[in-house]
Amino acid sequence: KHYDIKTDRFYYYNKETNETFWDASKWLIKQNIPLPLEDQLLYNSKLQIKELEKKLLDKDIEIKNIRKKRYEELEPLVIADRVSNAKSLQRSKDMDKWTIDELGAWFIELKLDEYIPFLYKNRVDGYLFVNLSDDDWTDMGITNRFHIRKLQLIMKAYRLRYQRKKDRIEVDQDDE
Repeated sequence: KHYDIKTDRFYYYNKETNETFWDASKWLIKQNIPLPLEDQLLYNSKLQIKELEKKLLDKDIEIKNIRKKRYEELEPLVIADRVSNAKSLQRSKDMDKWTIDELGAWFIELKLDEYIPFLYKNRVDGYLFVNLSDDDWTDMGITNRFHIRKLQLIMKAYRLRYQRKKDRIEVDQDDE
């Protein structure tokens, strides 16, 4: 009886006939023929490797879970820092040029900061926000009628400016 590490199987060698065969009879398997020392060491090493691979996989899963938990703990702090830093930036008058951070800072100015996590989670920047319809706001979790009305009034000017800018670009392209 011998062990082949490449196939991870045992094979049998008949010394009298010099034959090698992989499929042993039930009777031969029951004989419990010992492996040669080198094959036994090889087989034991293979078992240890499998055990270590399983432990490594378990540790990888544990590390991923810890990272996820830590990310969930730190994400609100990171967002708060990014928005805080963005407050000091001079924003463009054109909302379509705003970054996520600048849009988040604007939401804080409007006292609508409960919607900021959605902006970051879904990567909503100024360009996307100015192109959202009022109906899309409910998908963002903005369901308070007063918040919606506040945004409608403010967004009217930003959308008008964006539309004029877009129309100017289209006219310039037609001239070429």
